[in-house]
Amino acid sequence: MSISPGLCAGVAAFPGHGTDADALVRRARMAMFDARRRGKDCTVFATELEAQRSARLALMLDLRRAIEQKALLLYCQPKVDLASRHVCGAEGLVRWQHPTQGMIPTEEFVRIAETSGLITPLTYRVLEAAFQQSYAWHESGLDQPLSVNLSACDLHDPALVDTLQGLFATWGTKPEWIQFELTESALMSGDTVN
Repeated sequence: MSISPGLCAGVAAFPGHGTDADALVRRARMAMFDARRRGKDCTVFATELEAQRSARLALMLDLRRAIEQKALLLYCQPKVDLASRHVCGAEGLVRWQHPTQGMIPTEEFVRIAETSGLITPLTYRVLEAAFQQSYAWHESGLDQPLSVNLSACDLHDPALVDTLQGLFATWGTKPEWIQFELTESALMSGDTVN
C-alpha cells in the first residue's frame, strides 16, 4: 500500500500582508483554505480573501438565523416514471430566499452549512418540513412519496435515527410516504456507515 500525501499551502509575506505574527498566520491560513477550496497546491494571500471570508461569515450567521426562524423553503420537484409518464412522487429541495441578497444558490449555503457545523440543524429543518408536507398531501388525498436528500455528514449523525423515529411518530407518517436519497457527497466520500 502506498500513501501519497497532498500539499496545500498558503503564503503571507511581511510586511505587505501583515506586520505581526498573528496577522501573517491568519492570512496565510486564509490563503491555504482558498488553495484547498480551489484544488491548488499553493495560494498567496490577496486582500479579496478577507472580504470573501467576511462575506462567508455574514452568510453563515444569516443561515443560522434562517434555520432557527424556519425561513428556509421546501420546493417539491415532481418525479416522473418515464414508462408510464405519470408523476410517481416528488423530491423535497431546500431553497433559501435571503432577505437582502435574494435566492442563494443551494450549493453555496449547503457548503457553508457543512463547513460550519450547521448541516445537522439544516437537515432537521428540511426533514421537519418534508414530513409536514407529506402529511398535508396525504390528508388532501395525494398518495405520492416525498424524497429527501441526506448528506455524508447526516449519515454519521448518531441522533438521525431517533430524530426520524420522532418525526414519523409526530406526523403519523407511514414509511412509504418518505424516501431518503444520498447526495453525491455521501456517495463520493467513500465512507462506510456502521
